[in-house]
Amino acid sequence: MSVYIPQSRLIKSTAQQFLFSARLDANLKAFAGHFPNCPVFPGVAQIAMVKAIVDEHFANFKDLDRIEQLRFQGFIFPEQDIFIQIEPQDHIIQFKVSNAMQEPLASGRMVFKTQLATQHHIQSTIETSHELMH
Repeated sequence: MSVYIPQSRLIKSTAQQFLFSARLDANLKAFAGHFPNCPVFPGVAQIAMVKAIVDEHFANFKDLDRIEQLRFQGFIFPEQDIFIQIEPQDHIIQFKVSNAMQEPLASGRMVFKTQLATQHHIQSTIETSHELMH
């Protein structure tokens, strides 16, 4: 995706839920200076990563209005595998970030000004994900 956030990959989907994975390469610039002796993936980079997934896979969700119920529950370190669960609902994207042991690392809701997504678009995303997985 960029030099600051990792590339994600869709690994599983249903009509209401999409699961992505990402590996946090130690060379990501988001780790630089945060913190010098113990690098941690910053919360702002986590939000940027989720937003990039939404932009890439749920193009009809536009105009982010606000983020609600944002919780950072654990640290994300270099070379860690993480999982991002996305649940589109009306004009809201519910998200959860967890580690390989399914421990929560972050969660929240992105609320968009308008909800333009249709069942057709979601179905198209599901069909595309099934093609990519096979």
